[in-house]
Amino acid sequence: MITLTRSVCVAALLTLAAAPAAADAPRLALPLDCEAGTTCYVQNFVDVDPGPGNQDYLCGSATYDTHTGTDIRVLNMPEASKGIAVKAAAVGVVAKTREGVDDDLVDTEEEAKRVSPYGLGNVVIIDHGEGWQTIYGHMRKGSLKVRSGDKVEAGMPIGEVGLSGLTEFPHVHFEVRHNGKLVDPFTGGEASAACAVDASKAVAGALWAPDVASALASTESRILEVGFAGAALSPKDLEVGLSPDKAASPTSPGLVFFARVMNMREGDQLRFVLDGPGDWKQEHAMAPVERAKATYVGFAGKKLKLARWPAGRYAGKVELFRSGRVVATAEGEMTLPE
Repeated sequence: MITLTRSVCVAALLTLAAAPAAADAPRLALPLDCEAGTTCYVQNFVDVDPGPGNQDYLCGSATYDTHTGTDIRVLNMPEASKGIAVKAAAVGVVAKTREGVDDDLVDTEEEAKRVSPYGLGNVVIIDHGEGWQTIYGHMRKGSLKVRSGDKVEAGMPIGEVGLSGLTEFPHVHFEVRHNGKLVDPFTGGEASAACAVDASKAVAGALWAPDVASALASTESRILEVGFAGAALSPKDLEVGLSPDKAASPTSPGLVFFARVMNMREGDQLRFVLDGPGDWKQEHAMAPVERAKATYVGFAGKKLKLARWPAGRYAGKVELFRSGRVVATAEGEMTLPE
């Protein structure tokens, strides 16, 4: 059993009265068939910093330099393989598509250079009139359901979430442009506009429908998942899904409780409390991260010293500390058989 809880107060983000930035601006529906904040999350927001740095629309670090869209992710590749629909965010006409780019998790500089000419992978661009366009990238190869000239309604499936192009995790890159200029859908303003520390003011002109804005607006760090494994893990190990050779078992070479976190900030720290048979009990604090991390995997545990791990219940708890306070926490447990 795995339990994730949040201790961050986001009430200001859940009472947004979003209104279009302009009378001709489209009202945007969620472009992915998921439950925002539960089965899908915003990994990266538009970078509103015009210089070499990066800032999301709330002056945080949930973005990277020159990022032009909103990356709405699902948990991992096994989830994406179920066929999660990418949907048109508003009524319009398909202006352009690109299909045929392979799905592949890019995690080396050599791979990044190879796919950079078609970084958004399989793409659909939709015209909404009055100069407004939305762009949907990284869709699964062979999943596109529309072609140039097709008329679409809001919520109509146009493809499926994938890993095509330059990407390290399964998601849809969703981008908004007006007369060719990049627009942040969370503010309705041009992406070069200054960020804001007041969430309610920042989204006064948001293009999202109110319920979508409420579900997606938080730029806070999030514990994506926790669990048990039989070895140390990397972010890629969890993006592709935990493989059998790294799963926890009575004879696995190690036994660790892990936490995968999205958008950690500089100085954040993970602290673990473990409980189980024998001497598996321990408390462990990882070193604070030296810089912001889009995804981060932390863990605590021990190596196997006997023939097998004792049978019984194992439990773990992780807390994300920031500036002396807990901003997120999660718990999990499992039972090893005799």
